[in-house]
Amino acid sequence: MQAMRPDAENIDEALAVRASQGDGEAFAELVRRCSGPLYAFLRRYGLERADCDDLFQETWMRVLSNLDRFDPQKRFSTWLFQIALNLCRDQARRNGVRARFRDLAADRPAAWPGQTVEEEVETARVVAAVGELPPPQKEVLLLRYFSGFSETEASRILGCPSGTVKSRLHAAVQALRRRLKEEESGTG
Repeated sequence: MQAMRPDAENIDEALAVRASQGDGEAFAELVRRCSGPLYAFLRRYGLERADCDDLFQETWMRVLSNLDRFDPQKRFSTWLFQIALNLCRDQARRNGVRARFRDLAADRPAAWPGQTVEEEVETARVVAAVGELPPPQKEVLLLRYFSGFSETEASRILGCPSGTVKSRLHAAVQALRRRLKEEESGTG
């Protein structure tokens, strides 16, 4: 999330305010700054690529049409990911998708240069195990560990207390450990 989190400045929030006042260049800059992390989140949610592309566009259309509702006292990235998460949930229900994940080897981000075949296999194993988690656990893992949001930010995006985020994270990590251990022992 480095591209979306300036250290001491509220650049995205200021851009959102300018965009809500009709500044097209500010909106274009928001899209440029936030598109990579947003698209990565959509892909990791486990939907088909075409659905991700559609949801990416739909997220930005909703942002544009609702900029007047954005509270500049809050983080833009939190608001953006709330919109995206709601669209993902709706799409998953429409498709009957529970937790389908693709093999990441085909979609390996450029951020993993030099990854060995063994590391690719292990990554695919972990991603597949994450895909088998119940949606509340999967969502919190994606937001916290894959998208880099803090527990507080994940709590805001998910609309649940911070304690719930912590308990879901704990349950998800425990479930992943069990699943991966079962695979290693050949019982899974």
